[in-house]
Amino acid sequence: MKKIHYKSAMEPIPVEKFFDLTGLDFKKFGFNKWQDVVQIIAPTDLKKIIAVNFMPIPYLHQLLSKIGTLGDLDNKVYANAEINLECIDPNILCLGQKFVYRKNYMAILENFQNLFTDFASPRGITKMTAYLMMGQDENGQYVLAHYIPPIIEIQNNKLVLLDGVHRSFIAARSGANLESIVIGGVKTPFPCTAKPWSEIKVVDEKPPDIEDRYFDLKKELFRDLKGIGIDG
Repeated sequence: MKKIHYKSAMEPIPVEKFFDLTGLDFKKFGFNKWQDVVQIIAPTDLKKIIAVNFMPIPYLHQLLSKIGTLGDLDNKVYANAEINLECIDPNILCLGQKFVYRKNYMAILENFQNLFTDFASPRGITKMTAYLMMGQDENGQYVLAHYIPPIIEIQNNKLVLLDGVHRSFIAARSGANLESIVIGGVKTPFPCTAKPWSEIKVVDEKPPDIEDRYFDLKKELFRDLKGIGIDG
């Protein structure tokens, strides 16, 4: 069977720019040996993983607190929010995205666990928490990737899935709870209308126009996750 590969749309972030954007410093968290890291990349762009560390809670909170919107990068959406790690039944979530892309969830099912074959990590996506992964990219440079569980916002007393649609879809269809980040007290409106899973379709091709991918899209309110190095 031919392997399905998923290429991230996140651009690598030079490590000094990442420090400027987030105020983070590896040495502050005891990662002194990571001084050779030159970029922040998506987990799927790692060619070799050298170390996997649980992400310190202060690092996670500070990283999330630096997320702005596409329309206003200075609007730090989670700067004063309540952030918790919780195990969630994904079937109770609402989504703003209209579809699940078959190629993406099949790539996760077939290839995701291969990232961690050399580590005593939890098996499968449902128990994965937040990790820092240091390794090498395709050019042999030392790089860092963030693995972040699905991100959920509490909006109008609903649990609304912001990031992690395909992982949540797999868990929902498997009847499994999923480690997730739940954020309350968010004052910035959600970028689209939230709907239940029953209104979400599985598709083989993404709609070409972004407005057709979401319910009542307000693009300027999109959370700029990739801008600070978060891509699942």
